[in-house]
Amino acid sequence: MAAPPPTTTFETKDGAKIAYHVYGKDLLGKVTPIALIMGMSGVMEDWSPLSETLGITRPVLVWDHRGIGHSSVPADWDYDLSLQLMASDLLELLNGLGKDWQNTHLLGWSMGGHILQTLLTLPDAKEDGKGGLNIRGIRVPSAILAATMTKMPRGDFKPDELEAAAANAKSKEERNKLMSEAIMALQYFPEWITSSQDHASLLAHRVKVSLDTRRPQEIIGLQIGAIGAVDTRPDLYRIPQTLPTLVIHGKRDRMVAYSESEHILKGIKHATRLDTPNDQIGHFWFDFLTTNFWVDSINAHLDSAKHVQAATANSKTSAQQSKL
Repeated sequence: MAAPPPTTTFETKDGAKIAYHVYGKDLLGKVTPIALIMGMSGVMEDWSPLSETLGITRPVLVWDHRGIGHSSVPADWDYDLSLQLMASDLLELLNGLGKDWQNTHLLGWSMGGHILQTLLTLPDAKEDGKGGLNIRGIRVPSAILAATMTKMPRGDFKPDELEAAAANAKSKEERNKLMSEAIMALQYFPEWITSSQDHASLLAHRVKVSLDTRRPQEIIGLQIGAIGAVDTRPDLYRIPQTLPTLVIHGKRDRMVAYSESEHILKGIKHATRLDTPNDQIGHFWFDFLTTNFWVDSINAHLDSAKHVQAATANSKTSAQQSKL
């Protein structure tokens, strides 16, 4: 896999520095881009190899949420982290990147999907009459909610139990290793890990990436608190049926139980669930099946937004003509 593009930093209005990468930069202005919203404790590197492969077909934006990975927080920040703030960081970043990014598909994974629901239901999110949603200068033509939830989810992730298991570590390095191994193991399921050496090696690689990147426990704790403070179910009705919305969720997800996706489908009645060849998929969903399958499925959904927009535009034109 080719080396990632250079890391660039964008400064928000409150002084946070958001680090980001752009894949497929040569396709800007030719194909509608997509922004991938990372989940709790995750960083840009975790999107590999999906980000690189998807970037062959369209521009792809990945970034680190404030305070984690290569991103930083303002010197005078009060550490009041919320899903709304992380959504605002994304909108500021997209606006700051210029006109090529003011029409961008959004995919949110885990906490990233929770952020995306929050963004799509903001009071100032307005239908544009063409099948998209306008939010503070950014048009969203379609959305993908992957392995995500509407509230603090049910699952096997128990922070207190992980802390207790790492309490007897003899050093900070040993503690970090134990925590990373435990959290990464939850991204998969035992039978899958032990079914082949390739799977075990992939898990070991994910653990290494986790240990080699900056993931402050303080920020992860704030992210957990941000998730716990929001239940999007009462607001999902705000997402217009003209906005194509795809749900990706595997039945073997241990971090966010599969049943959590039913709340999304109940609240967003026009949303569709991706049909996969195998539903035995864990939380790190794009490590299951092939990367090409995910890229093809994502692009098929994004391309469907064009048909919705065309149908919406034609419907409005016909309605206007009927009044003449």
